[in-house]
Amino acid sequence: MEPTILGLMVDSSILIDAERRGLDVSELLETIATVLGEAEPAVCSIPIAELAHGMHRAKSPELWHSRREFLDDLKASVPVYAVPARWNADTEC
Repeated sequence: MEPTILGLMVDSSILIDAERRGLDVSELLETIATVLGEAEPAVCSIPIAELAHGMHRAKSPELWHSRREFLDDLKASVPVYAVPARWNADTEC
């Protein structure tokens, strides 16, 4: 019996790699759909903060704008879940 994937929390390493390779968010989501099928991708707020940090560390205005566009597109395309103030093993992110 095949396991059922209900959703997918996308890790910051995947997001950063996609941004560095010049993929836009729609290409990243297409790749995820190709590999995992209909799994609904989502992101926790921590990778969003990491991408924003990288945006502010950009060494040129062009890179800043490119990273900003990627971040804005990501937030508009997938659900972003907050990390609970009190997290434990029974709490979903």
